Amino acid sequence: MTETMMEALRITGLGSAILFGTLACLVGVMYLLTTLLRERSPAVPEALESVPPVGQAVRPTTAKVAAIAVALARAEAEAASAQTGRVEVPQSAGGWWAFHLHRQLLSHIHTRRTTSR
Repeated sequence: MTETMMEALRITGLGSAILFGTLACLVGVMYLLTTLLRERSPAVPEALESVPPVGQAVRPTTAKVAAIAVALARAEAEAASAQTGRVEVPQSAGGWWAFHLHRQLLSHIHTRRTTSR
């Protein structure tokens, strides 16, 4: 190999070593910051650990209630669209729905090309 090629390889190796060393230092600093700044849960006395939370067995969680409500709404929408045979646009149709419909409409437009001579 020529001297120029050897020098280029040395520079490349040195640059790679500096790059990976810097990345390793960054990961180490991030690890230290997460261990130092992590929120610690307060210590619970042993007498309170065995007591179940009040009302947990009686009331379902909010997430379960929301999941059931969404499932019921979707089932009603599917049943309504199956009866009419068409897909209904949701009342809260956002920008993505409008974008999708716009693209569908534009894909069926046949433009007439004009040539200028």
